Amino acid sequence: IPRFLTHAWLFDRHVITEEDRKRAQRYMENAQRRVVEQAAPSLRDFLKDLNLSITFSAWTERDLPRMAQLTQRTNQFNSTTIRRSEGELRALLTSGRLHARIVDVTDRFGAYGQVGLMLYQENTDRLQVDTFILSCRALGRGVEHAMARDLGLMATEACKAGVDIAFAATAKNKPA
Repeated sequence: IPRFLTHAWLFDRHVITEEDRKRAQRYMENAQRRVVEQAAPSLRDFLKDLNLSITFSAWTERDLPRMAQLTQRTNQFNSTTIRRSEGELRALLTSGRLHARIVDVTDRFGAYGQVGLMLYQENTDRLQVDTFILSCRALGRGVEHAMARDLGLMATEACKAGVDIAFAATAKNKPA
């Protein structure tokens, strides 16, 4: 019985992130967005009306649960679909093997929260992106383009010749 109980999913403890706590609020905000989207004459008008704000920041220890969750749960816009735990991310980031940029998005209806993640390293002449992830709730709003632009700006500031984003095609990541 003890062996059975240690393997029963019923007793698994999952980390609940701040993003999880705000899920109900986000559903209500998305309903408002859909109303505006349906009334907009074009996608461009809809996006302009949203008044999106995209923020890029370095990671902190507090961000690790959400970063891990993004790698584990994002499929559609995940360049490699590499899944990582908090421990794996912490080891990669604290060792200096990889650097991270977190993407936060808000619009006039509220915060989307931490919806994007870019893990990268600086090689001799290029910025090498290991992981490029965007949650589907922000997909198609130009956030993915802003993320690529941010990487390009970082590469330029570091005098790199360009940016390479790793990509591994899967059945689920066609949007990427």
